[in-house]
Amino acid sequence: MACKRSAVRSRLPPPVTVKLVAKVLSPSSRGLGHHPFTVSTGVRIPLGTPVFLVSVVNRCGAVVQLVRIPACHAGGRGFESRPLRHHSLVRSGHVPLNSKIRIGWTIQFCLPHMVRPNFTPTEIYLKPILIRLAMDKRSFLLGSAASLCLPLWARSASIETDPYPTGWGPEGMMQRWEGYPQYHVGNFSGGLERMFAHQVLKASATPSNLIEARREIKASFFMNAADYAKKYNLTGLVIARDNQIWHEQYLFDRTAEMRFFGWSMTKSIVGLLTGIAFSERLFESVDDPIQKYVPSLQGHSFADITLRNLLNMTSGIDICEAYCTPSTGFERYGYSQIGTSPRRGEDTDQIKGIMQFRWGRNQPQGAQFNYTDICPVLIAWALERVYGKPLSQIAEQKLWQPLGAASDATWLTDSKGFTFSGAGFSATLRDWTRLGLLVAQNGAVGSKQIVPASWLESTSQHEESEAAVMFNVARPARGYKSFFWHHSKNGQMLRMAGNHAQNILIDKKTGTILVQTAIGYAPGAEDVMFALFNAACEI
Repeated sequence: MACKRSAVRSRLPPPVTVKLVAKVLSPSSRGLGHHPFTVSTGVRIPLGTPVFLVSVVNRCGAVVQLVRIPACHAGGRGFESRPLRHHSLVRSGHVPLNSKIRIGWTIQFCLPHMVRPNFTPTEIYLKPILIRLAMDKRSFLLGSAASLCLPLWARSASIETDPYPTGWGPEGMMQRWEGYPQYHVGNFSGGLERMFAHQVLKASATPSNLIEARREIKASFFMNAADYAKKYNLTGLVIARDNQIWHEQYLFDRTAEMRFFGWSMTKSIVGLLTGIAFSERLFESVDDPIQKYVPSLQGHSFADITLRNLLNMTSGIDICEAYCTPSTGFERYGYSQIGTSPRRGEDTDQIKGIMQFRWGRNQPQGAQFNYTDICPVLIAWALERVYGKPLSQIAEQKLWQPLGAASDATWLTDSKGFTFSGAGFSATLRDWTRLGLLVAQNGAVGSKQIVPASWLESTSQHEESEAAVMFNVARPARGYKSFFWHHSKNGQMLRMAGNHAQNILIDKKTGTILVQTAIGYAPGAEDVMFALFNAACEI
């Protein structure tokens, strides 16, 4: 039978040529709707409105349709795109396989809730539509641009490519430190370890015991812990008290054996190590200047900043990284950690970045909260000087193994071997849980005191000289001290917080903790997280 040829005609904006390629995608006897797909990298396409769909109907060719897609639905593991039931068909025709189709690509862009609200993309990336020859009419195999709405976590039915890629981003694109959004799942659960140099912290020979004691915990009548994790794009969630795991959950095909990147939860680890150093009399006073422990800083604009003001982010350093504009963090310091595209992670030197910092300070120290990675880096430098060894070794020997970690952890470093002290630590979800429980139990595991209880008590309280970081002053409804956030006025609810919604919530009164890892922020998620945590604390 001869194959009938027809072309798709449209009055849409300037067209893009896309070649159909033989490849299996998702079989569906129902045709074009109700199925997740993904496309990525390739042709650069401006954002717009109708979407072009293709489905195979016989060996000769494919049915092509221009349909109008409503807002995309971000669900569970896929990114689902559904044609409207009415008035959906704009144009249709029959074309042979492996032919070129000129079409005007414009789509109605939907912004998934896992992306920051202020993220405004201006373009998307498309690779050729994938399609396979079908033997009969019921085998509708869809290779669709319907998922062009930047499907961050969409999973293609094609098994040939990793549904959760890792790395700096698509080939030929600018390398991004955080990775393109569709890389977050993979990068935040081990991928960054393949992108940066890192040190390994060995697990304890005698892991502390965690017992499964399942409970249903609800944020509201309509939402329990599992619902929360699914709706708000978590990769992992644990709720625990004492040594009991009440809830444990993994999503996006993540597992208990994987390490999850903590981002700025790392800073809190530096805070705990500082407390241990004080207990061992390696530091004398929080009001000592940093130059006392790092002689290389003598004569530098940072020389007289005290340990207290570094721990509390009240250094006065002239840099804008968070909660301020315009951002100067990478320009003034951050590139010394991560490098620049296209050579990210190469020839990086944080200490050199510190020593060559030329902007000095723009405020008296202690006057105002200003969140910057430079503060934990300076504290880490002081720790390495007084212990005479890398920070990763200090952490392994003084914290990680003593608390009973069951698995190895990693700590990213620059090319000189100095740790990313502001955001570089990765651990399994259960070991993050052990760390949170350590804080909840005042620094002890059983009868063994690891972090001084007095240090954690001090971390929970503010002195008169720390007015700039008191509750509701550092940030609305938040306080800060020693690289921990305060979420209650009395300091009994502490938080280790990392970028992209990594969190450990700690209620010192009840010993309850919540640990979550995630792929990005989501509107409304934080309120639900605290509702869930408060419900757990009341049990």
